[in-house]
Amino acid sequence: MIKQEKIQDAYGIHWEFYKDKVDENGWVDCRKIGHGNLIAQFDTKDIQFQKHKQRPKSIQGINDNNGWALGAPPKDGGEFWIIEAYFKEPIHVCNVEYYDEYFATIDGIDFQFSQREITHYQPIKKPLKPIY
Repeated sequence: MIKQEKIQDAYGIHWEFYKDKVDENGWVDCRKIGHGNLIAQFDTKDIQFQKHKQRPKSIQGINDNNGWALGAPPKDGGEFWIIEAYFKEPIHVCNVEYYDEYFATIDGIDFQFSQREITHYQPIKKPLKPIY
């Protein structure tokens, strides 16, 4: 599912009313639509608020896809979380520079993943040292 479809899905049966009022990250600017704010159609516990904007909570994190990038990670070495077509859950993998595969141990079993099997990735960044 692509980003726009996720946003449309979050608005559900109310999409037709909001489709021309929603920005690229699913926000509705309530200053521009008067009485058409989300509170009329959604329970307030299901709405994310940001100053004068509102959107369904179900798409919170859609701005950056919760930190996930599409496709396979770069082949320059490093550690990543990946989503693979078969497992569907995040998998911690290592990539050794100059190899076309990514390596992981899952439940004691070694796996290799090729780039074409990976749908999303997220780099694992080494934390900064404490200042004090």
